[in-house]
Amino acid sequence: MSDLSFRPASGADAAFAADVYTAVRPTTPVDPVVMRHERENPPDAWVARYFVVERDGRSIGVAGFDHPRWDRSDRPFGSVGGELLPDHRSAETLDLVLAEMERRLVADGAATVAVRANEDDPLRIAVIEGRGFREDRRSRRWELDLVTNAERIGAMAEASRARMRAEGVSLLTLRDDPDPEKVRKIWRVSTEAEHDVPARRRLVPAAVR
Repeated sequence: MSDLSFRPASGADAAFAADVYTAVRPTTPVDPVVMRHERENPPDAWVARYFVVERDGRSIGVAGFDHPRWDRSDRPFGSVGGELLPDHRSAETLDLVLAEMERRLVADGAATVAVRANEDDPLRIAVIEGRGFREDRRSRRWELDLVTNAERIGAMAEASRARMRAEGVSLLTLRDDPDPEKVRKIWRVSTEAEHDVPARRRLVPAAVR
């Protein structure tokens, strides 16, 4: 039986969540202000639930799950996540966190589940694989050196501008766009694009459903 409890998180818990993620991956710190804003202003087409993980009354981590609104999606899939402060980050505890989020996501109606890990995080990968997940896809991140590559980037930017001019394409700031429907159109593009994300996910065993 798990000794963990999962308290629903509020906006005020965003700072703690940012601290947890930053402690685990200090090279990619998380801004608590941005995190709070994102959590308090979720996309209209998505449902997200966030929790603070506690043990013996102490906050030791964060967890959550999300999925599309079922009335706007014909694919019952979702994602689970969770992280723990380094002093509490063991395979056993992380497994308990992900298992609980998976249970809640499935109870909320999902038939397939996704979870993510960085390739330099062997502990998390081992936990995920131990839960029966398989790798579905990888994404890559790069760091752009604007000083060393300044001349080449400038030339590429000018070539792109010339091509846009030739094809009649304009790149405007939101303020400079005269279209009175610009905000609504941007929202529609963003919302519709969310449903175009590939959704091949781990199938949840029938016994879990």
